[in-house]
Amino acid sequence: MKLSEGSEKMGHHQHVFMWDATVKGIKGVSGIVRGVGSESAVNVKIRMLDLSEPGLFSQGTLKGDQPTGLGGRSTNGAWAHEGDIPRKYLFIEGLDQPDQPGFKDWLAGKGWPDGHAELFKRA
Repeated sequence: MKLSEGSEKMGHHQHVFMWDATVKGIKGVSGIVRGVGSESAVNVKIRMLDLSEPGLFSQGTLKGDQPTGLGGRSTNGAWAHEGDIPRKYLFIEGLDQPDQPGFKDWLAGKGWPDGHAELFKRA
């Protein structure tokens, strides 16, 4: 996939993008899914304690996706994280299930137990 020159200048290729549960975030992700088609989209939920929005006393680990670039608080429900988010912190809809061992730990932000991803390699 080739990003636009503007997206490359803002560092979009070096970040994981996510949308929060605000009205703007829900509308934003819905617009993307409509744009690519639901058959080409996969919903992934993230629970990772190390992800934080900027606040009064911390810069946070997330950057708001602004029209002028990445940084500060999000005004549109979109956030960027520079770096990797390990699989253990992801809930992939259609693959992961709430009745799987370790779901409560994932929900609490502790991640899936070791070997969780291996369940799907054997299937």
